[in-house]
Amino acid sequence: MKISIEFQDDDETQVVLGIRDSHLRKIRDGFAIEAAARGRVLDLQGPEPGVNAAHQAVERMLSAHRLPGSNTVEDELDDALVQFQQPEESSAVDGFVDDDISVSN
Repeated sequence: MKISIEFQDDDETQVVLGIRDSHLRKIRDGFAIEAAARGRVLDLQGPEPGVNAAHQAVERMLSAHRLPGSNTVEDELDDALVQFQQPEESSAVDGFVDDDISVSN
């Protein structure tokens, strides 16, 4: 599977790729895909789960850059990598409900 993402400007490109392509390497290694940047275009290629997760991570990074809030671009990438690499644990924690908890004095 292959997806190409075109950035709006050089600033977005730099933010997503990271200093000296540090984020690009994390994307490539963490999602186990091929990732190459040329100009303002990022190509993601490889197994569908990895490419889709990397694409979502890049979109999250762009959102963090365009609408600064509590999470940084780096936070979004790191969170996406954790979710991809440990999907069962992430969903188990997110959906944790324990109706058997009781408090007594």
